[in-house]
Amino acid sequence: MRKILAIDATTEACSAALLLDGDIKQRFEIAPRRHTELILPMVRELLADAGIQTNQLDAIAVDQGPGSFTGVRVSTGVAQGLAFAANRPIIPVSSLAALAYAAHQELGGSYILASIDARMKELYWGMYHCSDTEIRLLGQERVSSLMELVANTNKQCSAVGTGTLVFQSEMENNSDITVETREELLYPTAGSIAILASRMDETSDWIAADAIEPVYLRNNVAQVSNK
Repeated sequence: MRKILAIDATTEACSAALLLDGDIKQRFEIAPRRHTELILPMVRELLADAGIQTNQLDAIAVDQGPGSFTGVRVSTGVAQGLAFAANRPIIPVSSLAALAYAAHQELGGSYILASIDARMKELYWGMYHCSDTEIRLLGQERVSSLMELVANTNKQCSAVGTGTLVFQSEMENNSDITVETREELLYPTAGSIAILASRMDETSDWIAADAIEPVYLRNNVAQVSNK
């Protein structure tokens, strides 16, 4: 069985998880602006409890975004540092796919609309077709206004993620969308990242630590940050 450590710090929540012998252990906390303080202690605690070192892992999975700019940087930066130190590969996973996976496990249903508040009256979002064996993105992940999201939603679906908190009433005006605002369906988690990573192909989806690229979607934010 694969041994995978997963990290997520892309939203207000921060989590780490360890997939070991088919079992998931997770540390999770909603702690805006404390991610850098919490994530490494979470990792150390999980590894210590399991009695393993990072160089005994098969890979390190990471939520590569989209999400908050700082959070995505923390996620990918910490995962990259751990992977370099242990000479382990990285498995990048989408925050929106993690939301869709958790929602399908909780709600069932074939279509999940995963969204994250992108500020500036926009959302990061993706529509996923979900089954017990597959979480498949339909089209592309996008950043757009709510108007564009609603205009492109024409399937009966469940909406999850922090975007639902910001635009709940507007989403509910579309009869195809059922909005879910329970806390466990608002944030991507490292546990979901680990499970999705374990399903990915080692030859095509696992990458070297120096190849990880954060996914921001909003290109102008990334460009400004590099000036």
